[in-house]
Amino acid sequence: GTFTLENYLTAYGDYETYRLLFNTALMIGAKTVIAGMIALLLAWIVARTDTPCKGLLETLIVVPFFIPGILEAVGWIMLLSPKTGTLNVFLKDLFGLQQPPFNIYSLAGIIWVMSLGPVSFLFLFFVTALRSMDASLEEAAAISGAGPMRTALTITFPMIAPAILGASFFSFIRAMDAFEVPVLLGLPANVFVFGNRIYAAIEYDFPVNYGLATALGASLFVLMM
Repeated sequence: GTFTLENYLTAYGDYETYRLLFNTALMIGAKTVIAGMIALLLAWIVARTDTPCKGLLETLIVVPFFIPGILEAVGWIMLLSPKTGTLNVFLKDLFGLQQPPFNIYSLAGIIWVMSLGPVSFLFLFFVTALRSMDASLEEAAAISGAGPMRTALTITFPMIAPAILGASFFSFIRAMDAFEVPVLLGLPANVFVFGNRIYAAIEYDFPVNYGLATALGASLFVLMM
């Protein structure tokens, strides 16, 4: 059709909304899967193996539950900031790199930091379910010749599938209202999801775009429901 500024702005607005939806869905989905897999592996090690010092390991896994998300984000910024991150500076000096190997200011960085946050409370769900299940089926599988991994994949994890599904839904919903990590890691790189775009619409858009913030907030509420 004929190019007009109104048509362009309408098209751009639609594109931006779709991009926000895609980024948000990718962030939430990847975060839920990664956090769930890490938590499930740790819970299985603690509850179903003879790993030494399991009590200490369990305590260390739970400790991050009490650390605010904003402190986790700041800590990763200090490690992986492209210019001043401790780990990036060390690797650049060690290998003579021209570019930093990691960039925490990215969608991948947001997913990584957000994936580590919920591991502790997911671990509590999973380890409780593993300890309360009947171990006789696992013993029967071991007697029949199944190894530890095959037993876990075919017996243990399917038995606690309701706990895995319920905890994953809880983690999925909690990720939708994420704020600190997307703001601290997404805004410097212009990586937007629903949470930080709502914030930017009020704090940085000129004039203040209350209409966009309201529309995105309502959309996010509908997705949660």
